[in-house]
Parts: sequence; C-alpha cells; structure tokens
Amino acid sequence: MELMNNEVENNVIGIKVGGSLLRRSVWKKLKEWQYITTNLNVHLMLSQHVPEKDLFNSASAQTNKFIHVIPTLTLGVPAAHSLKYGHGGLRRLFNNIDDLERRLLWMLSIQISRDDGPLEQMIAKYPKDAKVIFGSSLKSRDSENAYDKSLFTNKRYDLAKRIDICSSQVLGYAVTAVKLCVYLATAYNGAYFDNLARALRIGLLVSLQSMLSTFGDELGMVEDLDFAASWLSLVTIRLVKHVPGRDKVHVMRDSTKRYIVDIEIDAAEGETVIKAANSMSDYVVKSGELSETGSIRYSSLAPKLNEALKENISLMSALKFKPVIELDASHVATCNEAGLKVYGMMHLVGVAFTQGVNEMQSLAHMSNHSDVQRQVDINNFAFQRIKQYHGHFIDAFTFQYRKKEKVLEDAEADAGASLLGGVFRKPKETKIRRALNNRTTSAMIEATRTLDSVSKILEDVELVLSKSATAKGEKHVHMLIKSADFCRAVGGVVGILCKSGKDRTSMGVTLDIAKSLVEELGVLQGKDVCQILRSNGVRTMNVFANTGQPMYAFNELQRIALPACFRPPPSTYSGSVNS
Repeated sequence: MELMNNEVENNVIGIKVGGSLLRRSVWKKLKEWQYITTNLNVHLMLSQHVPEKDLFNSASAQTNKFIHVIPTLTLGVPAAHSLKYGHGGLRRLFNNIDDLERRLLWMLSIQISRDDGPLEQMIAKYPKDAKVIFGSSLKSRDSENAYDKSLFTNKRYDLAKRIDICSSQVLGYAVTAVKLCVYLATAYNGAYFDNLARALRIGLLVSLQSMLSTFGDELGMVEDLDFAASWLSLVTIRLVKHVPGRDKVHVMRDSTKRYIVDIEIDAAEGETVIKAANSMSDYVVKSGELSETGSIRYSSLAPKLNEALKENISLMSALKFKPVIELDASHVATCNEAGLKVYGMMHLVGVAFTQGVNEMQSLAHMSNHSDVQRQVDINNFAFQRIKQYHGHFIDAFTFQYRKKEKVLEDAEADAGASLLGGVFRKPKETKIRRALNNRTTSAMIEATRTLDSVSKILEDVELVLSKSATAKGEKHVHMLIKSADFCRAVGGVVGILCKSGKDRTSMGVTLDIAKSLVEELGVLQGKDVCQILRSNGVRTMNVFANTGQPMYAFNELQRIALPACFRPPPSTYSGSVNS
C-alpha cells in the first residue's frame, strides 16, 4: 500500500485532479495494482443542435434544450498480467468451455475457498473439464503425502487468484457502466431514462470491444477477458443511499454465494431509479423463456442452469443455488444492514467481442490459424448472448411503447370528456384529437423504426461473424463497430479496450465518436473530425497521463499495419514511448 501511495504521489497527473484514481498503463504488471482496472476513463461527447441564426447568440443557444450524448468507456484489458500467460488465459485454462452455466459453476466452486464440497462435485460431474483444468495435480488431491496434496491446492489457488484479478478489474468497469447509466437517465431523461427502466428489468448489457491480437501473450489476455465478461452474470447490483462509514461501492456475497455489489447514488439519482422501476413495475418476463442473459424472472445465472442443475440437486445444494434466483425482498435485506435504503436492483449481461488490429495480428494470420479461430469462437459465444438479449429487449421495448400509447389514448379520452358537446366545441375537440392521433402515429412509426433498426444491426453482426469464420486472414474491424452499434441500440454501455487502453483504444474511441456524430447528427467530413479528435482531443492527454509523453506509442511499421480507419495522424505518434 505504501508503494502504491508513493507511485500516486509521483503520478504524471496530480492527485487533486484525478491522478489518485488512475491506474497507469505502465503499472499494469505491478502486483500492488493488479486488482484495479487499468486506465479506466469515461467519455461523454455532448452535442447540441443550434439553429444557424443562433450560432453567435449564446443566450438563444442555451434555451435549446436538445442535447445529444455519446457515452463511451475506455480501459485496459481486464487480465492477470502479473500471473503471465505461459499456459494461456482463463478460457484455455478452463478447457475452452462455451457453456455459460458450466463456466459460472467452475469459477464459483474454485472461488469458494472455504468449502471443498462444490469443487469435488464439479470434478465428479465434469471429469474431462477437471482433467484439463487441474492436469496431473488432479490425482494428487487425495494423497496422504503433504507435498503431493499441495500440488492440487496450489493449482486451485493459482486459478482462484487469476479469477479474482480478472473479475475485480471487470467489476470496476461494470460499476462505472452502471453509474453512467443512472447518471444519463437523471441528467438527460428521454431515451436514457427508458434504457435505465429496461435495465432494471432485463439486465444491463455491458459490452467490451477488444482490439487485442491473437498472438503471444495478448491471446492469453483475450482469454482472460472472455471469462471475466461471463463472470459478471454472477453479480447483482443494488443502487443504494449513502450510509456514513460505508464504502461507496460495497461488495459481499448472499446466501447463494453470488456477489451483491452496492453502488451509492445521490438522492436525485435515487428518485430517478425509483421512477424508472415503477414505470415497468407491471412488466413480467414471459414464463418459460430461457436465455443466456439470465433474465427469466431476474435470474442472475443463465436460465439453462436451472435445467442443468435440476438433474444434480446435490450440486445445487452445495452451491446453495435456487432453481430460479430472483431479485426479491431478500436481496433488499441482505445481511440485515441497518438503515440501508435500496432504490433499485439490476443484474449484468457481460459480453466480449474481439478483433486484433495491429502488426501482431498480421503475424498471427500468417503463422497460426488455430489461434485466430479462438477469436472467432469468443465472438460467436458473445453473439449468442446478445441474440438472446435481443429477444428480451424487443419484449421490454414493446411494453414501454404500448404503455406510452395507453397514456396518449387516455389523454385523448380525457380531452374528449372534458369538452362539452355542441357546434361551438367541436372544432376545438377535433383539433385536440387530431394532435393526439398525430402523436400516437408518430410514436408508433418511431418505435417500429427502432425495432427494425436493432434487428438489422444484429443481422449485420451475424454477417460479419460468418465472414470472419471463413476469411481468417483478414481484420474484420466491423465486428467491433457493429457489435458496439447493437449494444448502444438496446441501451447498453460500450467499453473499448486494448492492452493498456491508450493507443489502439484511442484510435477506436475517436472513430466511434466521429462515426456517431456523422450518423446521428449529420456532421460532415467525418474522417477529418476523427483525425482532429486524435490530434487535438482528450486522448493525447490520456497518453500523457499514462506515459508522460503526449504521443501515441506506434512506430511507422506499426502504423502502416493498422487498418486505415485506426491510423493516427502524422506527428502524433512515436516509436520511443514507454507503454
């Protein structure tokens, strides 16, 4: 801790202006910082439409309340850098499991260090997984020889530590995503309020867009990321009022061994959360809908887990799972905290998409297509999750639209009832009815357009995924772009990352913002806007905060190897930056 304090005091950015909150990229291998998210930043691009006549009239401009917000998070990859990657990351260490409930059960059983029962039952239930996960140490776990037995214990400890590091880092990102969701709903209302209301019912989609390669250690980092994103399904978020002496973010376990994460919000945000929850209080996820999101009746585990575990009640008992885990009053009173006010709760749906973009990815294309295939497998796993989430989004969004439509219909009925009959009242009555009908029709058209657009984006993701499976020698950057588009379209939060969250990430987030400005606000010359953001925007400050140099860490060869859309402008990069 003393070492951490010394590093913070000598930080590039002063403590009073945020330096104490930043884990610099050059510290990613330091053990003292290994549980903290690397280089985590929030980007909010706020744009306001101002009529041409008001461009130079600040008073008139301020009366225009339409503000468009483009929110994006950036970070370094949630990965166990200090443990290295001689045998790969979590995905490889856990036998490349692509079944969500098995992933969660293995991680939980290993993390529950004080109880061997769950782990022994997992070993008995999935012997092939166990053989890969524990290797030769598996046979020695029952040995009477202390040294032999320690081989298994040490292996379990190493796995648990890797899970703890990766999950802690990804949780830092997820907590920030939740706070951002609540903040936007409180500050800007509108679509952001609707996003929060849905998230409180069907879960918040938190997407991680990785630009890491599938070569060397970076492949291991992607494998850590893949499992870390899945781990978020074990988390229940509670939005709570401040309690003196309590951490602003408080983590504990409930009786099912899942994680309860309390996030402190202020009174205004609390009112927004309550209002959002009430707006969908009568929404019910359809009975029997099973999906990878874990959203059936608020289950924080994949619903398939319910079926799988019904066949293994002893394992359920050992892990203290219920067939259907609900966010009910029991979670409000977890640990019987005195005076704790819970405004609302939600679960998380974490997904990770990845596409290597640098020169190391070019080498991977030339040397080992089996490693490139792992990238395809990870993206396919994430796609299946967002595909299931899409179904729940349609239901929840349609519910919201119909409820708004009902409000308009009631307003129309009230308007008609309040007007007296007779020839002198009919023109006014007709005018009101026409206005209300126009609003209803406009809302219906907009809702239909939104649903069609989201479905089209999902089809685009699937198309890119299919192409990437057959053309492994190409850099399919649209995998990142389209999956981020989908996440935003359904009200989720996007996090863009690379190894350190600064160089490739800077190229990714500036492209993302410029693209949004062009597509959503009609800004012209998007390429020029993108390059201006890279040369004069906040990303140069970010690389300076991390390395002490306001230059992106690319040499000329590395720059040329990047896809054209990710190349930094001249005079903004250097091959001598310590990253």
